[in-house]
Amino acid sequence: MNIYLIERGFFAAGWDEYLSAVVIAESEMDARRTHPSKCISDWDGTETSDWVDCNDVVVSVLGMAHGRQEAGVVCSDYNAG
Repeated sequence: MNIYLIERGFFAAGWDEYLSAVVIAESEMDARRTHPSKCISDWDGTETSDWVDCNDVVVSVLGMAHGRQEAGVVCSDYNAG
């Protein structure tokens, strides 16, 4: 598994929206389909009130995850208003 930075791409964030997150995932596509909120595990990849459609997510590899780390959100950047 890898560690990824997911960002909202060209879409500016307003209040009460996620800007980015660091996630652990098996693949770039799995990272892209991870919602930055740790509370949302069954996101269908479509735009929500606080995050962009998964096709608009920019994904960057940060490194390799440790063997015992689980897939999911490590931390996220939320623009609280």
